[in-house]
Amino acid sequence: SLTGLPNRRAFDQGLDELYAKHLRGNQPISLVLLDVDHFKKLNAPYGHSVGDVVLRRVAEHLGACSVDCYLVARYGGEEFAILVAGTIEEAAQLTEKLRATIADDVVEAEGHRIRVTVSAGAARLESRERLGDLVRHSDQALYRAKEQGRNQVVIYDPGMSASSQAAVPETAASPDSPSIYDTLRGIEEIERRVLEHINRMVQEESRRYTA
Repeated sequence: SLTGLPNRRAFDQGLDELYAKHLRGNQPISLVLLDVDHFKKLNAPYGHSVGDVVLRRVAEHLGACSVDCYLVARYGGEEFAILVAGTIEEAAQLTEKLRATIADDVVEAEGHRIRVTVSAGAARLESRERLGDLVRHSDQALYRAKEQGRNQVVIYDPGMSASSQAAVPETAASPDSPSIYDTLRGIEEIERRVLEHINRMVQEESRRYTA
């Protein structure tokens, strides 16, 4: 409701849909995770209302590129996701244009003129990889962009994994182990099945007392 962009749930659904197309026809998939730089420090002097204006302005820029993307979504907090049905080069080029546009913009809110920058990490889905790997690699590339000074787009390469694991332990899964993303999706599926079972039990009990 704040940004007008699809939320995390819509992103998950879109990622599943694009992955299905990938399996059927080897559709290339690239993912960009984009984060507003120093957003928490921006909230401190100006207040959350100004922070909301910044998020809306960034979302406007992202929404304008949605015609070239499969899906643009607010991933959570000050983080956004760009899902591209194309190569990593296409995704990186698109994101670099967005980064430059946002950096050149001036956000006016409550008498303040604020310049905002964003950092982004891009990755592509390699053959035989899980969706969790794609998200993890994009996150590692985003971390590298921040580590290198922010306001830039970094493309994931396998050499990042070792250096990023120590700094971002929540993404440090071995290639043969399930990622956190896969684990969470498994938990959601279990919860869904449990709720379906409970609903069936309630319906059966209702029929017993109304028969």
